[in-house]
Amino acid sequence: MREIEYLLITSKQTYVADSLKELQKKSKNKSGAIQHMKGLGEVNVGVLKDIAFNKDTRKLVQLTHSPKDKKEFLELVGGSTTYRKKLLGV
Repeated sequence: MREIEYLLITSKQTYVADSLKELQKKSKNKSGAIQHMKGLGEVNVGVLKDIAFNKDTRKLVQLTHSPKDKKEFLELVGGSTTYRKKLLGV
């Protein structure tokens, strides 16, 4: 799944898209402030409400993991630094 990367806010509507080309296609080249987002933390509250909490526009994806993934995750965040040092080559 790709994340939303571009945002165009016009006086009447907000457009979000994965690419600049898609944003221009969706907005039919309307004028406004185009914003490139690295993450949802860069979005103001009003826009975040539409992107993340509006049932009609949000995208929810259920993530699953294998027992191996869970073990690796627990090693990454666990109290022992041995695994992290090994990954970093330290």
